[in-house]
Amino acid sequence: VESMLREHPDDAGLWLYRGNAALQAGERKVALSSLETAIRLGEDQTSNLQVCAALHMELGSIERAVDLLKSGFAGGMDFMFIDQSMGWLKQEKEWALLEQVVHSARQKWNSLDQLERSKVLMREADISIHKGDESAARDALEKAITLDPSNAYALTSLAGIHRNGRNYNRAELLYQRASAYDLYRENALVSLAQLAVDQEDFGRALKILRDTLKEFPHRTDLNRNIESLENLVLLQNGN
Repeated sequence: VESMLREHPDDAGLWLYRGNAALQAGERKVALSSLETAIRLGEDQTSNLQVCAALHMELGSIERAVDLLKSGFAGGMDFMFIDQSMGWLKQEKEWALLEQVVHSARQKWNSLDQLERSKVLMREADISIHKGDESAARDALEKAITLDPSNAYALTSLAGIHRNGRNYNRAELLYQRASAYDLYRENALVSLAQLAVDQEDFGRALKILRDTLKEFPHRTDLNRNIESLENLVLLQNGN
């Protein structure tokens, strides 16, 4: 391939082949530079943009990755990859870049299904929470849950906002709904216990944590909380 590229340096297909070969060999930087060249020469299918964006995120060129995501969004890039990328940008606290991707999603709103729109609204809420605008975050999360009642991330995020606002009944209902989903059940149950502590219902908090520990025995860290609550219950009953 190297020999052929010396003779045909503008052959996009050869650069793409070189990039794929380097990727399989674990040579990430070589793969990235080859793919970038292939894209520049016309091999700009969404699958190539997606691989290139993933490599840029892995190697630290986040702004270029976001440019590729925005281009890919316009061309029908796999939404699951875009959603994972938005989650990664949030984790990395790249709020301005996350906002750019969300804006691109808004421009393609009519082409998104309800579940996809729910995920975009969830990221809008993340941005609003980061900016300290809980009202906007609450509105976005309410819409996200309306579009996808099984969006457990949105359920727990909205519950947290209601907990902060001391709207305990609403928060409890949302945590209970989130606890129905395996990936979120553990954290939702712990949050329910914390909610009971907020209301000084130590007996209920103790029962929830004991039940949670039975269901999730790896959570040995809960033992300390359980001991503290046992002491609080004794004091409360003594008073």
